[in-house]
Amino acid sequence: CACSVDRRPEIASWLRGRQTLDKRAWRLQIEREPGEAIDNRAGIQQFLGGLLSVATGGIGLLWLWVDRDELTWHDRLAGTRVVVLPKSRD
Repeated sequence: CACSVDRRPEIASWLRGRQTLDKRAWRLQIEREPGEAIDNRAGIQQFLGGLLSVATGGIGLLWLWVDRDELTWHDRLAGTRVVVLPKSRD
């Protein structure tokens, strides 16, 4: 169960670099305003909203297909959005 797993490292990763390991691989980043990092409150809201989104059978995740701004429930709750970063030129 996702509720029994300690998610503090994931939240800390969001707050530090706005990305978890999987989001780095896909070049995704969470932000409030364009370029603005999320704060502790938004990180916790994002996590709790994510639990709600999954607990409803994924409806909160699928919501992005009908939302005019393409946001999930947890993005709406936390005032965040996921953006795709440009490819690096390494």
